[in-house]
Amino acid sequence: MVTPSEWDDVARSKLTRVLGASEGEHVFAATLAKIGKQRLVSADDAYRFAQILKQDSPVIAAIGSMLALSAVIRGAKGDK
Repeated sequence: MVTPSEWDDVARSKLTRVLGASEGEHVFAATLAKIGKQRLVSADDAYRFAQILKQDSPVIAAIGSMLALSAVIRGAKGDK
């Protein structure tokens, strides 16, 4: 189970693994700002973050899809 303190690490690692450290950090910070958060502390936060990623380029959207699935598996409610 992902603890609240680990959601940032999960999202950041998915982005930096694919995009590289610099671009991954940039996308991470910009996406946090878009959802009005300083950090991700819940599966629902991670899901909202992922929904923003899914609106980006195909590669970033794929990362968002993976993160959204992880969040739902771990209890995110999703869009209602």
